[in-house]
Amino acid sequence: MRTYVLYSPAGEHVSYGYAMGDFKNRTIDMICRHNKDGTMMPIRFRMTDDDGLIHEYRVKTYKDLSHKGTFEMPNGVTATSTIFPFTCRIECFGTEKELLLYYNSSEHVWTVAVPGRH
Repeated sequence: MRTYVLYSPAGEHVSYGYAMGDFKNRTIDMICRHNKDGTMMPIRFRMTDDDGLIHEYRVKTYKDLSHKGTFEMPNGVTATSTIFPFTCRIECFGTEKELLLYYNSSEHVWTVAVPGRH
C-alpha cells in the first residue's frame, strides 16, 4: 500500500492515508452543530455504500483543518475559503477508523473521502 503524507503550508503534519487518487468522494447526510464563533462540529452522518446500503456513523472525535490555509487534501480536493476540511474518527464494526470529511459552503454539500479506488 502506498502512503501519502500531507503537510500544511507551515510544514506541520496534517493527515496521512492512501496515495493521491486512492479515494472515492461520497456525498453524505450530515448532522452538525454551528457554534456562535462560526465554527462547525460534525456530529453524525449517513452514507450509502456501493451496494446501496445506508450506514450511519457517530463522529467520536474530530479535528478542524480549515485554519491551515489553502492546501491539497489526499483525495485531490483543495481546501480553500469555501471548502472546510475535517479529520474525524468513527467506529465501524468495532474498529475505530479515521476519515476525511469536508463541507463545501458554496454548494452546501458534505463529502467524505473513503479510501479505495474510483
